[in-house]
Amino acid sequence: MRAPEAAGQSRPAGAPEASASAPNKPAGPGDVALRFPRTLTRMTLVLIPEYLLGVLLIGAFRGWMLPLTRDAVGHGTATVVAATVIAAMLGTLFVIPTAGEIPIVQGLAVLGLPAGVLGALLITLPAISLPSMAMVGRTFGRRLTTATTVLVVLAGLLGGVPLAVL
Repeated sequence: MRAPEAAGQSRPAGAPEASASAPNKPAGPGDVALRFPRTLTRMTLVLIPEYLLGVLLIGAFRGWMLPLTRDAVGHGTATVVAATVIAAMLGTLFVIPTAGEIPIVQGLAVLGLPAGVLGALLITLPAISLPSMAMVGRTFGRRLTTATTVLVVLAGLLGGVPLAVL
C-alpha cells in the first residue's frame, strides 16, 4: 500500500503522516496527546491572524461596499431587485456575529430599505462570510467553498427577490 504522497495525492492539513511500520495501527493516547497541541498551535498561528485580517478589511470597506439607503435604492421594481441582488452578494461576504443580523436589518428597515434587500440580508448575513471562506477553503477545497458561497447567494435571492417584487 502506497502513502498518499507517493500516489500523487496530497495529505489534508492536520492529517497524520502515514507510517510505513504500522499503516493500520490506530493512534494511541500518547500520539493524540502529542499531535493535538501541535496541530492546535499551528492552526491558531494561521487562523487567528487570517480571521482578524479578513474582519479588518471587510470592516474598512463596508461603508463603500454597502451604501444602501432609501435614496440609493430608489423605488422602482428594477432598482429594488438590483439592490436585492447586490445585498445578497455582499451580505455573503460580511462578518456578522451570531444574531447580529437582526439589529442590523432592523436598523436598515428603519432607514426605509425595501423588504427584498432586508430578506436577502437576513438569509445571507449569518450563513457564511469572506473570512470563514478563507479559513475553510484549504480544508474543503476551492470547489466546495465556491459552491457553498453560490448556494448562499442563491438562497438570499430566492428569499429577497419575491419580497422585492411584492
